[in-house]
Amino acid sequence: KRIGQNAYEGCKSLAVSANWHPGKYENLEEIGENAFKDCSSLTDIYLSETVLKVGQGAFNGCTGITALEFRSAVPPEIGIIDLNTMATNFSIKVPDSGDSGDIIYLAYLDKLTELLGRENALKILNSVSDGAGDRFILSDGEFNLNNIQKIPNEGSLMEDEKQGVNENPKEPEKDKESEDMEEPKEPEKDKESEDMEEPKEPLETEDSEENSTDDEELGFDDLSEINSTENGEGAEI
Repeated sequence: KRIGQNAYEGCKSLAVSANWHPGKYENLEEIGENAFKDCSSLTDIYLSETVLKVGQGAFNGCTGITALEFRSAVPPEIGIIDLNTMATNFSIKVPDSGDSGDIIYLAYLDKLTELLGRENALKILNSVSDGAGDRFILSDGEFNLNNIQKIPNEGSLMEDEKQGVNENPKEPEKDKESEDMEEPKEPEKDKESEDMEEPKEPLETEDSEENSTDDEELGFDDLSEINSTENGEGAEI
């Protein structure tokens, strides 16, 4: 179930043959660290779908490998790969999934991005036969911006870098606290509240002014005399 750490390291004569191939190990689950390091005679190989872990540097220095194929639909745990020690045209192949939105390709892409960065992951990763890598990388090596947005996380950042500063950026939304700190506007007075205001004093009429004047000029005694005169009291005979 496991190929141990440094198991074949430095075996330059180790080569794929009809009798031996890493993919022929039944129920293989793990390849240890540096297990095939510097096995320069190894050529293209595949790993069975039972493999759950590939240790760090397991194939470093295998300059004869141009394609390392994973047959599991779920990416295994993969240790660091030093691309500087691999063939210049080294690639990783994964199962086709073009009919399901390249879901397997994208899962491996996220895994390899953690190890190698998005650009390197895009350059070396492809599907076995349906050309998933071609949908994300153009022939001249530039990123295909029409599809790059399908890639989560860093994909959107790379698109922004290609297109420059985002057009028409949205203004940041005000948070609730800053809104609460704004000075509140005075509420507009409605008609009903205006009607409830203190009424103005009615204008005095001309007659009321005259009566008021007369009352002020005449004292209480004068009013009594007038009343008695009108009633005939105190009149001379």
